[in-house]
Amino acid sequence: MKAWPSAFTDETGTRWVHHLDRVLRILDETSREADREAIARECADRYDADPAGVLGLVWLRGLFRFDLVRGTRALVTEFADRKDPAAHARAIDAFAALFGERDSPVPAFESIDPARRGHILGQLVRYSHAFVRPEDDQVHEEVYTPDVRDKAQNARDFLLSKLLDTPGPEARRVILGLADEDDFAHAADRLRLMARQRTAADAEFPAFAPEDVRALDDRQEAPPRGRDGLFTVMMDRLDDLAHDLAHHDFSDRRTVLSISEEREMQRTFALRIEAKANGAYVVAREEEVADEKRTDIRLSAVDGGHKAVVEVKIADKWSLTDLERALRNQLVGRYLRHSTCKAGCLLLTCHGRKRFWVHPETRKRVGFPEVVTFLRDRARTIEQEYSHDVRLAVFGLDLTDPPFASAYRGRESLGLSSSDDRPRSPHASSGAPPESRPEE
Repeated sequence: MKAWPSAFTDETGTRWVHHLDRVLRILDETSREADREAIARECADRYDADPAGVLGLVWLRGLFRFDLVRGTRALVTEFADRKDPAAHARAIDAFAALFGERDSPVPAFESIDPARRGHILGQLVRYSHAFVRPEDDQVHEEVYTPDVRDKAQNARDFLLSKLLDTPGPEARRVILGLADEDDFAHAADRLRLMARQRTAADAEFPAFAPEDVRALDDRQEAPPRGRDGLFTVMMDRLDDLAHDLAHHDFSDRRTVLSISEEREMQRTFALRIEAKANGAYVVAREEEVADEKRTDIRLSAVDGGHKAVVEVKIADKWSLTDLERALRNQLVGRYLRHSTCKAGCLLLTCHGRKRFWVHPETRKRVGFPEVVTFLRDRARTIEQEYSHDVRLAVFGLDLTDPPFASAYRGRESLGLSSSDDRPRSPHASSGAPPESRPEE
């Protein structure tokens, strides 16, 4: 292939086009990964050297077969000038040759992750509509033989169909972006509707397999599959943990309250979360991840290979700014980097040793509930920044005794607590702000 000639006569050019196309098809079916990279480089170099030559479109089609990202970049670069009349003719030929035939390199789109696929298809759809304009489409009322323009129309429709079928938030963002552009004004409402329907389809959980139904019957819970399923199970377990600490007849909240070291708090919660696994996940502590960083608690789904991370912080030891950094830089930046670990929770405990935190923006003093609310808002913002590629939660556990009305008349008027000397939450009352409440 590297010795393939580049100069032809009118008589031999068509034959060399056919031969090269067959060679690239065979290589596509038989080559190893390392060879595919070399073939993609050769196709890119040959196309860049003579994009309008006899073999130009064959080399470009080969580049799409072996490196879809690089092929898209070459196509976009070649037709960057939308006002060039010659570019319009070449673009119609290119889209017809690449995606207008039945044997187009369709499987290449399925080989990349949905986020990248949505971005690439968005570019191709945008350029196909710019050069193969719908208002210039040919309309046939009888039997006909498709020409290059007909194939280009098919390519344009095919690319849009592939984009609409691509799952994930990136594809939805691209579709909604196209709806706001002039080239798609004729179908803006339709695109918005399709984006909504795609989102609804993405929200559906996978159908239960027979073994999942058996597990649901045996354990009253189906094993989580995928990021969202494991995230839901993780949050359910934390809700159960909080409920037991607050309301169980044998609650050991005071014992947990006495813990002052975060490592010990991590072990305590890891043990409790593991006890509630119910066969849905496996718990590990301080597992080493990228860059020799160790997670506090990591849940691994029994089925599906997905993981979730719980980062434990004793909020009394940290400022609100520190906790925000832990959410963004530590939990997301360090632990949610791998494609199979995209769910995390920042678990905060309040021990009543710190009466208030300073809001980083308003500089006002806030209590523990406001700390949790602030960080949850930050978590939503981070999810949006990552195009919802990650799922984040902030869970607050107030370990101090909740306030109860006294069962004995007159104890409050004497300044006596209805409980003994146990610490009560300085953030639970609905009256004055934390800084104005008297010390107990």
